[in-house]
Amino acid sequence: MRSEMGISLYFRKNRIRLRNRTISELGNPEYVHLFVDSEDKIMYIQSCAKDKDAFKLYYRAEKSNEEFYIYAKILMQYLATVIGVAQDSVSLRFGGVMLDEKTVMIALD
Repeated sequence: MRSEMGISLYFRKNRIRLRNRTISELGNPEYVHLFVDSEDKIMYIQSCAKDKDAFKLYYRAEKSNEEFYIYAKILMQYLATVIGVAQDSVSLRFGGVMLDEKTVMIALD
């Protein structure tokens, strides 16, 4: 069984965890662009080359699992507002789907 595609949001740590399948389907990028449609509560994750708007993915092996993170305090504050949760709330998980070979769509509701 393949793991689920998507993300986990850790508001207290200002961290977004991208699930392994999400990273794999995006072609194991080192950098990604994140786009948030606040009206429809959708996040798009797109693999990209390094540029001024790209987020670097941080890799960490933990308990024999690979984990990929983005650290972004201001983005996490914004996402808390979009989703409608307190900034110091617990973590949330969201599933995603591939739109094309470079883009994953995450519904934030």
